[in-house]
Amino acid sequence: MGGIIRQVLEGSVAAELGIQPGDEIVAVDGQALGDLIDYRYVTAEERFELSVRGASGERQIGIEWDPGDDLGIEFESPVFGAVRECNNRCAFCFVDQAPPGMRASTLIHDDDYRLSFLCGNFVTLTNLSESDLRRIEVMRLSPLHVSVHATEPEVRARLFRSPNHERGLSALRRLADAGIQFHCQIVVCPGINDGEHLGRTVRDLAEMDGAVLSVGVVPVGLTPHREGLVPLRPVTAEDARAILGQLDPMQGGYMRRAGTRFVFAADEIYLAAGVPFPPDEAYEDYPQIENGVGLCRPFFDTLDGELRRMPSAPGRQCTLVTGTSAGPLLEQVFRATLGSESACRVLAVRNRFFGDSVTVAGLLAGRDVADALASAGIAERPVILPGVALSDGELFIDSYPLSQLRSLVGAPVVVAENATDIVRAIA
Repeated sequence: MGGIIRQVLEGSVAAELGIQPGDEIVAVDGQALGDLIDYRYVTAEERFELSVRGASGERQIGIEWDPGDDLGIEFESPVFGAVRECNNRCAFCFVDQAPPGMRASTLIHDDDYRLSFLCGNFVTLTNLSESDLRRIEVMRLSPLHVSVHATEPEVRARLFRSPNHERGLSALRRLADAGIQFHCQIVVCPGINDGEHLGRTVRDLAEMDGAVLSVGVVPVGLTPHREGLVPLRPVTAEDARAILGQLDPMQGGYMRRAGTRFVFAADEIYLAAGVPFPPDEAYEDYPQIENGVGLCRPFFDTLDGELRRMPSAPGRQCTLVTGTSAGPLLEQVFRATLGSESACRVLAVRNRFFGDSVTVAGLLAGRDVADALASAGIAERPVILPGVALSDGELFIDSYPLSQLRSLVGAPVVVAENATDIVRAIA
């Protein structure tokens, strides 16, 4: 199977050649393609031949171009075929805690090194074959994003609940010796891999001769849907303060020795601890922002600055929807910039779909949002939704469609992807 084309850019080389959405790139110079990595590798030549299968059959298209150009093709998926799934039974797996009705795309136990390289997905490396390892080494697929969680064998065994955990760490070391670099994450499960175990893991990763570029420390995510699963407890405020107290001197030491803080705590840990986020420079180049490490600092800085510059208009009103963790901070920004008399308000929605322990905006369920808007009695105000809560702008995580929410709200519903979008919607 080749790559199915989702979109062809107008005026691009592909458009001029008559390639259309829905067509399939099945081979290049007769070589079958397994993923976007293959496609990029074999098209980095001045001349090649595409095998394209469309509604009228398969045809061959000769290409002669500057390899720095872009054909103008966007594929439906960076992996052409099935995504490689996980072979572990991790004690904290979020997919295993899913309530009924979740979007199908969120129920895949993704552990595919190709998506780690192409999209920044975190993988365990426990399912790599010898040919996978050689491909990573030869094609220099770096950096990879790796879930480590612990480096002590007995602790890894408790977390991964699979004999494959040993393969993951040995693969990490082998690839590091081959010059591959990594961004790693540690999901902290209190009582299992925190405290001295957390310190040991960070130190072990720091000693891999520069192969590990950064380490993100994130709290375990738990829902009430854990029947038959390993008993775990969430990261409490006391736990979060202990983690920050442990990481702070480690950051200082690494900064003095290597010029980088190296290990960074997720925003959720600062929120749980009730501690202000560090300043912008403390996140350096934001190496793990897609992992929830440092998302809030630039967001709130941008929101505060742009709201203060926005021309005043007494008649403005809106409802900004968010999760319960960010709600108080957004309310604080609104009061400071728009004034306490402003008709623009924040609606922090309780997550009944996953449970109150899930507080982030990205996991808001559409039904919970609809119910919260109705209960608040503000259905006539324009509503601003967080884009991270929607898949391709259409479905909430509980498969509730955005179109249905729009039909219930008697005012415009705007999807905001960032702080600037929020300010534009208010203005």
